[in-house]
Amino acid sequence: MLNKLKIKAAAAVCILGLFLFGASVPSFAAGVLTIAVSSQSVKAGDTVTVTVYAAGADNADVTADMNVTYDSSKLEYVSSSASNASGGGGSVKASGSSIDIKFKAVGSGDAYVKAEASTMTAAGAHIMVSGSASSDPDSSDPAKSGDNSLSSLTLSAGTLSPAFKGSVTEYSAQVGSDVSEITVTPKTSNAKATVESITGNKDLKEGLNVITVLVKAENGTQASYKINVTKGKTSAAGSAGASDIGADSLAGGENDPADGAQTPVTDGDSIVIDGVSYQISEEFSEDAVPEGFSKADFEYKGKPHKGLVFDSGHLGMYYLVNEAGEGRFFVYDADRDKFYPYVRLSSGEHFIILMVVPNAVIPPDHYEAAQLTIGDVSGISAYQYAGNEDDEIVKDESGSGENISGGTSDFYIFYGMDPSGVSSWYQYDVKQGTYQRFNEEAVGQSNPAEDYESLNKSYQELNDRFKSTKEKDRRLIAVMIFVAVVLVILVINLLLKIREIKNGDDEEEGHKKPAKRPQGTRKKKT
Repeated sequence: MLNKLKIKAAAAVCILGLFLFGASVPSFAAGVLTIAVSSQSVKAGDTVTVTVYAAGADNADVTADMNVTYDSSKLEYVSSSASNASGGGGSVKASGSSIDIKFKAVGSGDAYVKAEASTMTAAGAHIMVSGSASSDPDSSDPAKSGDNSLSSLTLSAGTLSPAFKGSVTEYSAQVGSDVSEITVTPKTSNAKATVESITGNKDLKEGLNVITVLVKAENGTQASYKINVTKGKTSAAGSAGASDIGADSLAGGENDPADGAQTPVTDGDSIVIDGVSYQISEEFSEDAVPEGFSKADFEYKGKPHKGLVFDSGHLGMYYLVNEAGEGRFFVYDADRDKFYPYVRLSSGEHFIILMVVPNAVIPPDHYEAAQLTIGDVSGISAYQYAGNEDDEIVKDESGSGENISGGTSDFYIFYGMDPSGVSSWYQYDVKQGTYQRFNEEAVGQSNPAEDYESLNKSYQELNDRFKSTKEKDRRLIAVMIFVAVVLVILVINLLLKIREIKNGDDEEEGHKKPAKRPQGTRKKKT
């Protein structure tokens, strides 16, 4: 009996060992996270966007509950593309397959950002921050939020275009001629942020009016939301005067890129542009009206004229005809009293209308004013990447009517307005004739040498971590295999021992069992 108890105890220990062995086998990740940053080197006060991607074992996009940690002494959470995101104080939690997280650099040094998710391989990225943070003592306080975004923005008249989104800071709206004041109701995303001021919403004039909402975060950082409101005409003539069209959005200031725009020389009713005499004509067919434009009554040099106005934005055009009877639409910049040709680029259902740079908008570093030709339109104002100071922009005078590339780069940037009336920088590839929205955050702070050094450093760190983890896994697996073999041998020996003891017990019971009396025998009487 005692032997049986010992054997059962030993068997229980072996089974427990096998169970623990199985539980300790490392489980491999079901997916992987990757991180991309808009710039790996920024200055204090700049913003940087971190994008986290989640992919499954088959490399397909999957939705993951992500936890992104960051150095709050060097980075400050601003906003996220995920509507369910919550962050601040060193971590951001969000769910999705691809999430953009915007940070503001507040302290110098190496800021490490790490993304983690359950059953997925983590990822990290280094962001080098140079310079010092804002002089505002609160702006570098990690305990105070830097969220200066709005969660909602409504108007008492007119509708925002595009629909409100906290990360979009410029909108357009249209109101009737009877509206002289708009009540703007903003709501901050963070309860400790405040709306400092709302300007431009009173005494609205005909044409363009700019309403600005200034938001201040808890730590003092500010953001402004701009609403370009176009007030309708009051009468059939001179209502939305050309002098009001685009007065703010078409002003360029010192960084005026409108070299392609021509100051008209008036000769009676004629307008001379680049040596060619034009007259404003109202004789254009409905088919000639570009999509998104409507006829409107304007006033030029004190005389009423009919032209076109962009339904979603603040652009006005006249139809000008030269002495040969050839006509085309020109956009009128009332602030400069200049005309520039109407150029529209399309990609599928999307399109942009080229315009001059708004006031106070500064081109990215290393871009210089230039001109390019698209199709049969020449002299289009743009900026071209100049590279180093030794690089030179050279104009290619081919006159072929094709897309002309002149200089050190085939890429130009210009300002454009999309179908919703929102304007921003766009990049144009003259070789392929394609355009895309220009990512300003990924340009300007880039240094090839520093980028290579940072990437090489990150690669070496990841490679070292991989080798170290791989070596540890190999050792662990070897130990576990050895333990498993020992446990299997012990179990086999125990089973053989149990069988041997059981056979011995059977034989012992056979010897102790009394012999049976033969049937039919009787006990003798004495």
